[in-house]
Amino acid sequence: MPFLEPPRASFTEDDKKLRRLEIWARKELIDLEYCHSTPLELQINEVKKGFQETIAKFEESELCRRFESFFEKLCRDGKFDKIVAFGTGPIAVIDAGNASFRVRNQVQHASMLTIRRVWERYNPGKRLSIYLQDPAYNKNYVEVAYEHNMRILDGDFGHQMGWLKIDKSTLVMSFACTFPVQRLVSEIARPAALYFTGVIVNDFIEFQENNEDRVFSSTLALPDGGVVDIPGLGATQPVWPSFDTEYSEKSLNVEGLSVGHQDDPLPTKPTFEGYMGFSHLGPYPKLYIRK
Repeated sequence: MPFLEPPRASFTEDDKKLRRLEIWARKELIDLEYCHSTPLELQINEVKKGFQETIAKFEESELCRRFESFFEKLCRDGKFDKIVAFGTGPIAVIDAGNASFRVRNQVQHASMLTIRRVWERYNPGKRLSIYLQDPAYNKNYVEVAYEHNMRILDGDFGHQMGWLKIDKSTLVMSFACTFPVQRLVSEIARPAALYFTGVIVNDFIEFQENNEDRVFSSTLALPDGGVVDIPGLGATQPVWPSFDTEYSEKSLNVEGLSVGHQDDPLPTKPTFEGYMGFSHLGPYPKLYIRK
């Protein structure tokens, strides 16, 4: 996820988006810490049942209807034949008085099943592969994902197999990752499309010599609690200087959904569209399609 600039005294529309992204990013980091620190206590049958219920509820939602329409042309054009997703988080976590983490993660997984359903409508007899990489997955999640024909890849440091699946026929999906997905992808391939839950493209393409927010390194958290630093490109060049000439942008409309408000108290029950003022699929979801 790109580093965001601090709030300013007066706000344009872009400034307001930056502030919302900043608030959302902080919320996602809290959720990430929760997912990694909470042990799975649910039995496998409870996980399967809960995920299936979320899929059914999501498919009835306005968010799903918009999401399906949003991806229809890309699926019809046949530019991709697989999904590689990062940052989806565990399929089930203990509520601990707040179900937002579980619902959010399950909706994000369900969204990929929605893409598959649309894709296979235009590609009868074929199967869209879905690969998932996140260090918070465990063996129970592997079994649940397998039942829905999704494959969880080893996401531990040194075994990041998801990157090896990316090629020109891939839809890459980044769900609020805390590492620079766009930079790593740019060094591997030019995938058919990329979906981000919240990014600022100018951070990919511009080099500002005096910008204090340039990324000189990124820190990845390891499952055992350790960390590792990855060198950044902030000192030399933009992350992906040709991105806007290689890809066209398309925004998912998340206005007017049942997502609550930013000042809702934490115990507020999430809907299957969002929580605390934000869609489960991101505050400003964008799809970038290779030209």
